[in-house]
Amino acid sequence: MSPGGRLDSLVQLGAKFPGQVSWFADPDLLQAASAMAQGYLVQENGIPVVGDQSAAISNWLTSLRSALDESAAASGVESQLRVLPYADIDATAARRADLATELIRAVTQAPIISRAAIGTPVAGTTYWAPGGRIDEDTAELLASAGATTVALSARAVTTSSNAPAIASISTPAGTLNALLIDPVLANLLTTPKTSANDIILARQQFLAETALLSTSSTGAAHVVAAPLDVRWAPNSQLLSDLLSASTTAPWLSAKSLDELLASEKTLGQKLNYGQIAKNAELPTAYLQQVSKAQARLQQFVAILDDPALVSVSFTQAITRTLSAAWRSAPLTGKDLLKQINSELGKQMSQVHALSKGTITFSGDAGRVPITLANDLDQNVTVSMQLVGVPAVRLESPPVTNIVIEAGHKVSVEVEARVIGGDPLPVNIQILTPDGAKYGVPSGITLTSTAYSRAAGWVVGAAFLAILIFVVVGVTRRIWKAQRSQTSTKSSDTVSS
Repeated sequence: MSPGGRLDSLVQLGAKFPGQVSWFADPDLLQAASAMAQGYLVQENGIPVVGDQSAAISNWLTSLRSALDESAAASGVESQLRVLPYADIDATAARRADLATELIRAVTQAPIISRAAIGTPVAGTTYWAPGGRIDEDTAELLASAGATTVALSARAVTTSSNAPAIASISTPAGTLNALLIDPVLANLLTTPKTSANDIILARQQFLAETALLSTSSTGAAHVVAAPLDVRWAPNSQLLSDLLSASTTAPWLSAKSLDELLASEKTLGQKLNYGQIAKNAELPTAYLQQVSKAQARLQQFVAILDDPALVSVSFTQAITRTLSAAWRSAPLTGKDLLKQINSELGKQMSQVHALSKGTITFSGDAGRVPITLANDLDQNVTVSMQLVGVPAVRLESPPVTNIVIEAGHKVSVEVEARVIGGDPLPVNIQILTPDGAKYGVPSGITLTSTAYSRAAGWVVGAAFLAILIFVVVGVTRRIWKAQRSQTSTKSSDTVSS
């Protein structure tokens, strides 16, 4: 966005040709620019410092608004700005990973976020398919979410006519207008040009290709000259030359997107989405990690009195992890997901159990005092259950509807019954109000004296039985000995 940068160059070029170009933007970009214009922080050697480009970003936003206004005026419409789904989400990958909710949210929130960021009206939402291809199921999901237009490679759609520029794709959820980008011209726009000769050759090729299209058509031929990659970095001189040529070459006439959409459309008969396109999607293992982060976020917001205070920022951050940009920069996507998980973990850990140590019951059952803390800045409602390790050795019902005010602690007593005499490790598991596990459990140990007393009685009874047995045995021996002596004396008397 700084002077001479990629985004600044695109805005400056578009401003020179109002009415000849169509504007597309990622709401995430507009949102970030609007926020950074007010001040931002960057990391330097692990230390956050104040960024020094806020003024340049603010100037870029001013230039963008001005260019959009001039383009709308030149075209006679309210707005020429169309937005992508938020964060340029990889729609096909998201749908395949059962993250359809994220895709629908990215589509429906896109115009709202964009309007809030720069104050400019939005003409609609267009999905710019990564690689220029989507499958049938994703097209249906996009239509159901409210998207009206998709930008595809002309090779990605089998149509009822040759070399169309726009097609109508019918889905069970509605119809999509497909802008069919000419792959030859797209390659010409995006291939790096390193010398003046390269620019001249590219300009000649553009004129030759378009001239060929005009002569091979029975009527007016339409062609969409655009990149397949939304993160393109065009050569400013080449792009300026081509836009100028579109007004001087007799077979060329620049049309706005609104005019193209109003023209007759060919029928899109089939979307071509093969294994190569599938392999280019965000990896399944990565998407599984994104799904886990989304599930953790749902746990967190489920306990909050006002989920909107935190859910919006975290939800948008998770949507960013699904950006098609990470197809070519997977490590950046992983780093972003790691940062989100770290921050989410910090937030979740602020609702936790303080109790620890060993608690001894005088019998086999009793009440366990548990203290829960809420270090967040809003109230939470949780449930809690003690879980033995192993679980079969502990009987304890959950305690529900525990309200903890912001910055406070509460103490609850939990009924529990221990089975067995050995010390029992117990997890204090916090639950969401609907019973789902929340966060990482803390641990205590429960012991019962009931079994030790019972064992003492058994030992005592056994000792008494042995003692009685010994006494009886000794008594019987004494008695037998006395009888034996008496019998001997009687015999001696008779003999005398």
